[in-house]
Amino acid sequence: MLLFGNACTFDDAKEDISGSMQDVIVKLSGAGFSCKSTDPDEFRVSDVSLMVFDEYGSIEEYRWIDSRVQNLSEGIKLRLTAGKRYSFYGCVNFGYKVYADNVEELDEVRFHMAYPDEFWNGIPMCIMEKDILIEKDCDSIVLEIKRLMSKISLSIDRSKLDGGVRMNVIGARIGNCPKVVTVFSDSRISSHSECFTAGYDKNEFETDQMNISDRHGISGEVSLYMLENMQGELTDKDQQREFDEGDIRAGICSYIELDIEYLSSSTASWSSPLRYRFYLGENAKDLNVERNCHYHMRICPDKDGLSKDGWSIDKSGLCKFVQEIRLSQKELSFEYEGQTFLLESSILPQDATLQIPIWESSNVRVATVSDTGMVTATGEGKCTITCISQDGAGARASCEVRCEFKDAWLKLYPGSIISGNVGDRIHVWCEFFPPSAPFDLGYEELEYDRARGIYDYEVDEDGHGVTLILRKPGSGLLYMSAGYPINDSVMATVVVNQM
Repeated sequence: MLLFGNACTFDDAKEDISGSMQDVIVKLSGAGFSCKSTDPDEFRVSDVSLMVFDEYGSIEEYRWIDSRVQNLSEGIKLRLTAGKRYSFYGCVNFGYKVYADNVEELDEVRFHMAYPDEFWNGIPMCIMEKDILIEKDCDSIVLEIKRLMSKISLSIDRSKLDGGVRMNVIGARIGNCPKVVTVFSDSRISSHSECFTAGYDKNEFETDQMNISDRHGISGEVSLYMLENMQGELTDKDQQREFDEGDIRAGICSYIELDIEYLSSSTASWSSPLRYRFYLGENAKDLNVERNCHYHMRICPDKDGLSKDGWSIDKSGLCKFVQEIRLSQKELSFEYEGQTFLLESSILPQDATLQIPIWESSNVRVATVSDTGMVTATGEGKCTITCISQDGAGARASCEVRCEFKDAWLKLYPGSIISGNVGDRIHVWCEFFPPSAPFDLGYEELEYDRARGIYDYEVDEDGHGVTLILRKPGSGLLYMSAGYPINDSVMATVVVNQM
């Protein structure tokens, strides 16, 4: 507490104090953070509920001041008795009047926030100065204002990161941010319903200072605010500040959460940023976040930046890059339009996140490629089929395609008229190109003539011809066809003569 003018002290009253009433001007000071802060923020005082209690704890003076109506720089005028001791309690920036008949009632005073950045009245503060002696001729006293919130300033030291590792902060927030604070005593939340799951936060543009580093790799600071949350000491086994989902502390202890876009030569944040979480505390042994204090936290990732080191890291959005793609063929040649070939890809490493590559053709008029690597010849010429990793890291492989089409044809041997005598064996077959074209031997006609007794038949091993065994005089018909890309058919008349 700072004292000015004819100072009022905590010392015992001198015997010659008259006990007469006198005007005392109360001035407010402080509102900066405690010595933990090297750079106290400016403060705003929009309203004050000031309660003055006598030595018995009963209300003696009360003032409600709205700064829009009364200039607080001139102080608050009170009528107090010289030689008497008073206790001063106040609620600052609550936006409403707070009153108590006696000191005991102050135990019930709470401040509630509707949402974590509800600061249009200014940061909530309090005054609590006890047992102040009003000396004779004391014309003013100064009461210290203390914030009910703490300030957490974050920065990053990137100097120990491996070369090529990039960590860009796009969000910062306080998790388990208290909704309510006990104004005149230590405050802590006791259930998850008393806090904002995602509290005071700053978005991508508001965290820019954490992405600007000096020559030593140390970034500027970004500050977050929260109401006091005194959660006590850590046990020895909890020094890593990680709590199981069923641990009540996971839902009531406050923490910092950073969203970071991550990039290295082998890994990147893909579907969502990396989420770093650290439970707050005054020191390594407790989980206390004290009011009216300024905490400076410097995150110091090293090497790949993915080791825990007191942080828990949600890596669910992390993508492990494809380093190499291998194809089953480096060259393909096609001899007719519509010919296909399935290119198979091998992705390395095998645990790369995005295993399904992107396929592209440099000239779809020569060859197209499907999403599964099926290459189809569409015209004569050359083109390149490229297989590319989806992760954008640049891994790719290619196959050169040449299309020089030959004529498709179908021929029947020994000719279109097949004749012989009963008992003869005659071989009839087709040759065609391309050999991959679907071929139909004409079973319907063969079976019809067999049923009539004209001949019996045996199918060639390759399915491209038959051997006819002539049974009785008469005539029959053979009909054979080839599908795409030949799309042609041949027909032969079978004549069986009597010997």
